[in-house]
Amino acid sequence: MSIVEITVFGTDGVPRRHLDLALEDVALNVGADEAAAPGHHDLDRARLIDGEVVVLPPELPSPEALLAKARASAAVAVNRATADTRLAHVTALPMQDGIYQRKMEEAGRWIADPAPDLALYPFIAGRAKATGKTPQAVAEEFAAKAHAWERIGAATDAVRDAHTVAIGAAETPEQVAIARDTALADLALLADPDTAVALAAAVTILTAE
Repeated sequence: MSIVEITVFGTDGVPRRHLDLALEDVALNVGADEAAAPGHHDLDRARLIDGEVVVLPPELPSPEALLAKARASAAVAVNRATADTRLAHVTALPMQDGIYQRKMEEAGRWIADPAPDLALYPFIAGRAKATGKTPQAVAEEFAAKAHAWERIGAATDAVRDAHTVAIGAAETPEQVAIARDTALADLALLADPDTAVALAAAVTILTAE
């Protein structure tokens, strides 16, 4: 017994189902208002027109869907670059954020204290001992780094915020791409491992009209 594959179409030419059965049973399984064509055809895209199976081209996404996809992809790219920019200037270790905060706080107190007691400044003391620098030099180093991180961090957030808004307001995928690429270029400057270069970029961004 020979088994054949067929696709059953309705009178509108739209496929209804696939069948695998003996050739002599085809007529018993196809209704009077249906037509059969050999083979398993795509149930979504095949059509029976004038007795011939025609496969429709894939349906293209709507402009709205394309724009939404472009916006979502751009937002992911900007957020990832923002994270990379921040990590370029900090050490990603447990409790490190708190340590940076303590160093900044110590630096501010030391510089403001006319007669600081080194015993009250453990981070400054540890850094001075490790590097051979004076506690004053270490405090100034901590303060300078804190100032740079603050500026770079503010600029990073400013870039992310501005271009997230621009991406959301873009009316075409091309406009989305421009906003995304501009953001990535700015973030790349802010991620420069040379803190002085990144700081200069941050100052430019924060003072731009």
